[in-house]
Amino acid sequence: MKVVSVINYKGGVGKTTLTANLGAYAAMKGLRVLMIDLDPQTHLTFSFITEEEWQRKYMVMKTLKNYFDSVLEPEKWGVIPLSSLVIGLMLRDCARIDLVASNLELANLDTNLSGSSAGGDMALFAGNKLRMLNYLNKGLDELKYEYDLVLIDCPPNCNEAVKNALVASDYYLVPARMDYLSCLGIDNLERSVRKFRDEYSKYRLERPDLGYTGFRTKMLGIVPMMVAFTAGKMLKAHKECMKALADDGYKIFPYLRDNAKTFSAPRVNEGPVVLTPARYLSKAYAKSALNKVVQDFHDIGNEFLSFL
Repeated sequence: MKVVSVINYKGGVGKTTLTANLGAYAAMKGLRVLMIDLDPQTHLTFSFITEEEWQRKYMVMKTLKNYFDSVLEPEKWGVIPLSSLVIGLMLRDCARIDLVASNLELANLDTNLSGSSAGGDMALFAGNKLRMLNYLNKGLDELKYEYDLVLIDCPPNCNEAVKNALVASDYYLVPARMDYLSCLGIDNLERSVRKFRDEYSKYRLERPDLGYTGFRTKMLGIVPMMVAFTAGKMLKAHKECMKALADDGYKIFPYLRDNAKTFSAPRVNEGPVVLTPARYLSKAYAKSALNKVVQDFHDIGNEFLSFL
C-alpha cells in the first residue's frame, strides 16, 4: 500500500479536484483506492456525497473526526478503528474506491493534537509528540492489506493534522498554479517539510524505545494546475514558471489546463471528470474543452501511477 498526501499551503489551486480525479483514475486502472478527506472544508467529501446525505448518514458518527476523538479520548469514545469509518463509493468503471469523510469540526483538532509541555521533561514531551503524530499512521497500518493506494486531501496549512498525514505518507504531491507567488509558496512548503522532518527525527532519537518508524515521505513532484492557453498556445508566464521550477530540480508532472467545468462546485451527480464516458471522447468531441481536460487527467494519472 502506498500513501500519498496531496498538499499545498496555498488554497484555490485545485487540490481536491486533483485528489478526486487521481483516485478515480487509479481505481479505473484496477487499484483498490482509499481517499481520506483531512480538510475541514469537506470539499472532497462533497465531491462524492451530497451534503444532505452526509448530514443524515455520516456527520455524527462516521467521519475522520470520530477516529481522532477515539484516539484522543478513548475513555469517552471507546475504540473506533479507521476501517469502521470507510464509506464505499460505487463509481462507474472503478474497481474499488472508498472514502473517509471529513467533518467541519476537524478545524478544532489542532489544539488537541499539539500536546502539552510535559513540564520540561524532554523524553516525556518527545513520547507524547510521537504518539500524536502517528495517530493516522497507526490507523492506516490496520488497512495496509485492504488498499493499493491511499490519497489524503490535506488542508492548506501545516497544522498537526497535516503533520499526521506527512508521517503516514510515502510521498506528497503538490498541485500548484503557475504564477510567481505559487512558485515561492512551493519553496516555503519544501522548507517546512524539511524542518518538520528534522523535528520528528529528534523526537525519535530522544525515544528510540518507542519503536516509531522514521520519516519516509518524499516530494513526488508538482502538478501544474489551471494552465491557461491563448490562441492554442500556453500562456508565456505559465510556461516560464514551469521551466523555473524544473530548473530548480522539481519533478514537473503533465499539466492540467484551465477549464471552468472542471473546477466548478462539487459535481456529485457527474463524478470526477476523468470518469467521463468513452462515448464523449470520440473523434466528434476531440476538440472539445472537456475532452482535452480528460486527456490531461489521463496523462497526469499515467505519470503518477508509474511512481507507485
